[in-house]
Amino acid sequence: MVQVEFLVRDCTVDVRSSIEEECKNLQIDEWKWDDTLGQLIVKSSLPPSEILHHLEKVTSKPILIRGASSQKESGVCILYDNTEDLSSVPKVYGLCRFIPTEDRVYLDLVATQLEPNTEYIAEVAVSGDISHGLKSVGGSFATLVSVPSNETGKIALAQEVDGNLEDWIGRAFVLKASKDSFNGVLGIVSRSAGVGQNTKVICACSGKSLWEEHAELHPSSSEKSCCKNDVPKKKCCC
Repeated sequence: MVQVEFLVRDCTVDVRSSIEEECKNLQIDEWKWDDTLGQLIVKSSLPPSEILHHLEKVTSKPILIRGASSQKESGVCILYDNTEDLSSVPKVYGLCRFIPTEDRVYLDLVATQLEPNTEYIAEVAVSGDISHGLKSVGGSFATLVSVPSNETGKIALAQEVDGNLEDWIGRAFVLKASKDSFNGVLGIVSRSAGVGQNTKVICACSGKSLWEEHAELHPSSSEKSCCKNDVPKKKCCC
């Protein structure tokens, strides 16, 4: 069971009503709104990314997962571009959450803007040194799973893998193309903020606001089904 804190930007009554209607048949045990903060706390056994998918399905408003709590301490990794230029501001490509289960780790991974129709390998590297991108993280500490990107270059994965999260904290999590080991994205596995523990609005890694990083991860609102061809459907998001 995971408790997830979402933050909905510019949340209105219409947005809230549409979200509640979309999610009414999901396996959600507890549902709590804070209209003042635009905060939604959900308690469910579903992966956070699956709940987020349903939330984003009915609104174009940016939505963030701000914290997650489970019986064991969780981990998180923001995926940045593979660069050796420390003076540049890193671009965000995705996020992976690590939720410990009884004796394994549940991966909840979403990455975008990758090479389309390409097989990627997800692994934990020996080192947490990402100063020179994939060149400085060392070899593989743990190979987790192989997963293909779709025709738009997106990967969405929710799957249990072997391993111990405590052994991964501080190391780099790498998502690299199987045909080219230096083509990929990466970040540091860190301990995840629990519900109510994350109050930041600026990411210390990039200096960008959380909403700016969200925009990089979702580069075009025109991809949303309700806004294709500039002909909005009758939804509150448009």
